Order: sequence, then structure tokens, then C-alpha cells
Amino acid sequence: MEVNIGDVYAVNFIGWGLVHESALASLEVSLLDHSSEMYRFTIYVVHKSKTQSSVWMPLVYTFGHKDLEICMSWVNQINSHLHMEVKRPKNLLVLVHPRSGKGHGCKIWETVAPLFSQAKVKTKVIVTERAGHARGMLSSITNRELNLYDSVVAVVSSCILPLPRIYFPIFMEYGLFCQKTWI
Repeated sequence: MEVNIGDVYAVNFIGWGLVHESALASLEVSLLDHSSEMYRFTIYVVHKSKTQSSVWMPLVYTFGHKDLEICMSWVNQINSHLHMEVKRPKNLLVLVHPRSGKGHGCKIWETVAPLFSQAKVKTKVIVTERAGHARGMLSSITNRELNLYDSVVAVVSSCILPLPRIYFPIFMEYGLFCQKTWI
């Protein structure tokens, strides 16, 4: 198994406990004797689906070590890397459109909201109430208010769209967004 640090969005120290042998058990030589007690930490990762290129899958891996200092060193180094990422959002304005398409906007947000929470990304969620609500809200927001957020995200029934600031008016006016215009 290989984990790309760029795909990691969170890490948590778990504590002392059992680490169970994984798929490695099918190999003739096992790295662990079925299960072992040690200090553990969990890494939360997103991987691109091999069958659907537009789908990202959240995965969780648990690692461990018998030495607490070594385990904590790994956790601290991963957390340091995550906090140093300049492009990593810390605060998002989320616009949920509950009635778009098949009307699954709220359900999609409920599914992905825990990922943002685990990644320690603050979100202000606004569920739109009518057609044009998002357009009106974004047109009335001041630059000072807008600068409180790293990005604005639109959650519609089929996907989640990051909206770069310079394209808000285009998105709101025409209701569509071309990937080639994303920053």
C-alpha cells in the first residue's frame, strides 16, 4: 500500500490498542502475527476511483508502532505538513441547493460534511430557499465578508463545485460552470 501525502486530509492519534493484520495475511510471510498491540494513528485519505475518473473515495488507514515517541513523531510531521499547505482551505462558504436536479443537494452535503470537519476546515453553510437566492446573496456580500473565506463551494444534486472568486458573477448569471475556467 502506498499513500501519497497530497491525498491526506487528516490524521488522528488513537492511542494504545490492537492493530489487526490486513490483506497482508494472504501472503505466505506475514508482517504481523495476526494482531498486535501498539500505539496507533489513523490517516484519512481521498483516492481517485480507478473506474470513474471524476469520483474521489475517502479511505481510512490505521498505522501503529510500539514506541509512543515514534508514533507521535509521525502524527506531528503529517499534521505539520497539512498545516503548511498554502493552497489548503481553512474556511469555506458552502451554498447548498436542495432542489437542483433530483433534489439531492442536502443529502450530498450531509455525506461530505464530515470530511471537512475531520480536515479541520470551517464551513458556513447556507441552504438556498428559492431560485436566485445564491445569486442575490453573493451579489450583496461585501469584499470584506468574502475575504473571510478561502473559497465558495456550491453543492448541487450531482456534484460539489469550487467557485473561484473571479468567476462568481459568471456562475450566478448563467447557472453553469466550465471546468476550463476553474483556477
